[in-house]
Amino acid sequence: CGNLVTEGPLISAPEVWVHKVTPDDEFMVLATDGLWDVFTSQRCVEEARSKLQETNDPQLCAEYLVASALQKNTADNVSVQVVCFGESAPPKRAPSLFGRNLSIDGLNKLREALGETPTPSPSGNGSFSNLSARSVET
Repeated sequence: CGNLVTEGPLISAPEVWVHKVTPDDEFMVLATDGLWDVFTSQRCVEEARSKLQETNDPQLCAEYLVASALQKNTADNVSVQVVCFGESAPPKRAPSLFGRNLSIDGLNKLREALGETPTPSPSGNGSFSNLSARSVET
């Protein structure tokens, strides 16, 4: 449609982040701003992992996250896709004082606290639209 340029509050450039999937990665959540406006990435990982352990169904998990965002009165449109990297539900782990599921943001905060270099965010603001759950002993 030519070189039509419009100005406004919408950003048409997607955030893109490249991550090599490892055996520790269990799932990924792709979502629009409507989810991220009311969920931190850490909380989203915790909720998604719990729902996947319960149902082992990425569609039900995505529907649950959308319903939760709407219940939290998100002011934006909400679309969510959950991609599982294995056929089995995420394993239930024995409770630990220090074991934790970490989002990329959470992992970066841990890396910074340990004096390591965090994984850079493509937009520079530390917000990601894709998450992988990973169990990390801290």
